[in-house]
Amino acid sequence: MLTGTKQSIKGILEIKRYHFEHNFAHGEYCLYFLLATLILLAYMCHTLLDLMDDMLCLLLQKLPSRRRLFDYMKALTTYFCFDSWQHLLNFMLEGWSCIPESRIIRKPKPEIS
Repeated sequence: MLTGTKQSIKGILEIKRYHFEHNFAHGEYCLYFLLATLILLAYMCHTLLDLMDDMLCLLLQKLPSRRRLFDYMKALTTYFCFDSWQHLLNFMLEGWSCIPESRIIRKPKPEIS
């Protein structure tokens, strides 16, 4: 049974659709911790990108989910070679005729109680 802080972290991960519960009971004790660490690392990277990369936030507003964004990125990088992360984001924004200076609307972050 999870308590206090662990329970609130688990709740945040479930809201963001990080499948933490699925990775329980895979047999190996070390495998569980490896999978849990990778999920937390992905959550941290996505949170940092949300806070620091305005162009990514604009793209996320255009698409229904983060998964769709990364599916599109995977498809694009299969056929095109981009110079940098910014070049890839610019290419995607131009495809939607999105002006990079447009207002960014961020969703409110859930509070940890």
